[in-house]
Amino acid sequence: MLFSAAIVLGADGAIAGQRFSNRNGVSPLRAASTTPSGQSVAVFNEDFAKFTSGSETEPSSDPVPTDWYGRFDESKVGLYGWGGNGVYEAGGCAFVAEGKALWTPGIDMTNAISNRVVLSFRARLGVKAESGELSVQLGYGSPTKFPALKDEWQDYRLEISGVNSGIDLTFSANCDWLIDDVTVTKTVAYVASPEGLSFSSYTSTGFKAIWQPVDGAVHYLVNVYTIDDALENLSEVITGIKTSETFCDITGLPDSDDLFCFTVTAVDAKGNSSQPSYPLLVEALATPQTYDATDVSDSGFKVAWEAVAGAIGYDFYVYRRTIADADGRLALVDTDFNFVSADMSSEEESVSFDHFPGWVINVPMFGDGAIGMDGVKAPVATNMFASMESPAYNLSTGDGSVEITLVAKGSGTAKMTVSLYTMKNGVYPVYPESYFIVDGLQENEYQSRTFTLTGGGDNSVIYIETADWGQVWISDMKIMQSVNAGEAVAAPVVNYVTIDNCAEVTGIDLTDGAQYYYTLRAMGISRDEEYYISSDFTSPHYIDASLAGIADGVVGAESVEVIGRSLSIVNPRGLDVTVCNAAGVVLYSGCSSATVEVGAKGLYIVRIGSRAFKLVI
Repeated sequence: MLFSAAIVLGADGAIAGQRFSNRNGVSPLRAASTTPSGQSVAVFNEDFAKFTSGSETEPSSDPVPTDWYGRFDESKVGLYGWGGNGVYEAGGCAFVAEGKALWTPGIDMTNAISNRVVLSFRARLGVKAESGELSVQLGYGSPTKFPALKDEWQDYRLEISGVNSGIDLTFSANCDWLIDDVTVTKTVAYVASPEGLSFSSYTSTGFKAIWQPVDGAVHYLVNVYTIDDALENLSEVITGIKTSETFCDITGLPDSDDLFCFTVTAVDAKGNSSQPSYPLLVEALATPQTYDATDVSDSGFKVAWEAVAGAIGYDFYVYRRTIADADGRLALVDTDFNFVSADMSSEEESVSFDHFPGWVINVPMFGDGAIGMDGVKAPVATNMFASMESPAYNLSTGDGSVEITLVAKGSGTAKMTVSLYTMKNGVYPVYPESYFIVDGLQENEYQSRTFTLTGGGDNSVIYIETADWGQVWISDMKIMQSVNAGEAVAAPVVNYVTIDNCAEVTGIDLTDGAQYYYTLRAMGISRDEEYYISSDFTSPHYIDASLAGIADGVVGAESVEVIGRSLSIVNPRGLDVTVCNAAGVVLYSGCSSATVEVGAKGLYIVRIGSRAFKLVI
């Protein structure tokens, strides 16, 4: 297989290429909780003091000018976003002509309780109007009518529900009228609602709930619910689990076909509770049970694992783990893309390559020795960005940085952003830890750019994306990880999706002195068939390389021989020697010829350099 359609899932269960979009959020429901306490806060308060022209009886003859979007200039209002048509200055208040409209800025509902606001204002008839009725409209909703306008100023107040951030209010009347002192207030909780909900360790009867910490919270209350297939109605299953941590192990759920979700409420030292978080749908697969590798040879092995109910396939990785001899940098990626050729084609939006394991290219182009990203086609023909997304790396070594060298060219004003995202508390952030903009690319000449990204952790991804509607080509890529002596770098050498619960690995060198391990996760489809779900990755399962390359006693100048209850090791080149028993206990290590007394009968493994010997006493 040279390359194939990528069916790779992100660490949070989203499709690769959309890893930073959490599709598990259940909205717009909020679950019942203890009544949160808060304080009234003004969203905005506009007294039109800058509408100085004209008067109430003689408004300005020219309407207040607006921009392309119908918004007033910032110099005329206290908060940009006010706008309208047929609105005139009237000596410190606003005059609105019959049938015309005045609208507010978008309402900021951050930390607001129950999506409610209170609107208050003063209004009256225009001096030439005899009667009229005023209404206000929330977004594109139905207008709410007020009592009839009068010749003198009247105070109006309205409580409005169902308000989301960004929605504005529009005032209009069937007569000329005046308005002043418009205030919108919201009730803000003393404690913010928890965000960043995620889960892990899913089983048929439980999971680990995870969320981001909330400033001022001393503990949290976790509620678990069942939710119907329409994702609308919640029924309590477990309520009021109290924890001071930002995670909670949920156990004892009924083993059923029910869909579960959970909410988290934050509580401060005074007992004030937040509004509960939006429920997060818990839909995943159980983590596969893995077994030791079999048929281990110098160049590969076979593995099998227990099939997972509901899985349609398994995302299988083999990693090569190298321990650094000294401080410096070790290579995660070093490729010239010589496995790519211009005669390739794909009808898929995303592709992956055997020779570039774990990486997914979205909206690709193919050249001789170069991979491209089509930022012109992507926004028009697909619902994806033209991008390259790495597998998950452990970048917590050294100072957490990676040095990246790209040899690239681009068309027009094409440029790339190269970002480093690090998972924290079970989720990837919206914004990267660090990023670099590769711009000024030449259309007909490859250029080399080297830069460093920082902020790596034990679960990081590198995301390369086109910008400015351009096409970008990369002919060489090198990613070097910062390490201290004794630290390890692990990079995938094999990645593919299999529908079977077994895999056969070939073409690797288990005798090269590195450590190899495999890990995998189950993949499935959500109940509504709208998106992929997955299990957690299994823990790394190391390959017992001592079973590879088993020799009969002689390789080159080195040899080992059984003499009674001893092992006689001949090592003229001074290679590293290790002797282990069948349980893996090290009985001897050194770098010279030696006679090792083992005493008991049994199986022993002697490794000299990169080769291993199996002996029975």
